[in-house]
Amino acid sequence: MALSKITNDGVTGLSIASNGRVTMANSVFMTRFYLASNHTTDAVVTGWTGSNHSVEIMNIGTAVTHSSGNFTFPITGIWRLVLQGRINSPGNDTTTAVYINITTDNSTYTRMMYAGVGDVDSGTLGFFIQNYINVDNVTNVKAQIEVASIANGSSLMGQSNGPISPTQVVFERITDSQ
Repeated sequence: MALSKITNDGVTGLSIASNGRVTMANSVFMTRFYLASNHTTDAVVTGWTGSNHSVEIMNIGTAVTHSSGNFTFPITGIWRLVLQGRINSPGNDTTTAVYINITTDNSTYTRMMYAGVGDVDSGTLGFFIQNYINVDNVTNVKAQIEVASIANGSSLMGQSNGPISPTQVVFERITDSQ
């Protein structure tokens, strides 16, 4: 006899189809944000937006939210943060830094991960940062993206450079918090 549903106190938590495919409601969470326009100052980046392309998946499950540069997680868990982007430099920028900042007290942010570009001729350079965050309290644990040491004329490139933003951040829940 094939098992079709596993229940816990009358609530369905897992389905197994006759072909063996397993479905677990609310088990995957992913949110993606794009940088809407170029960011040109030393500051926390606030200009994040969703995609305007109908075929792109921006959220799976309950979404991470963004307000004034702060990203808030919808549930506890181990979350993977992936930040990838491009920095445009006119050639006079000796160092541009991009940080993932984390707070565990909803107040004081600490720089956790870093990508930097330095001593570059004019041009555009890509970067990639990945980190895993233990979100054990959704009120206190939050994330930010910060740009520092950016010279006049340089930018963290956003959607103003074309229809697709070259800078994006993705939040993906991996498992329960530790």
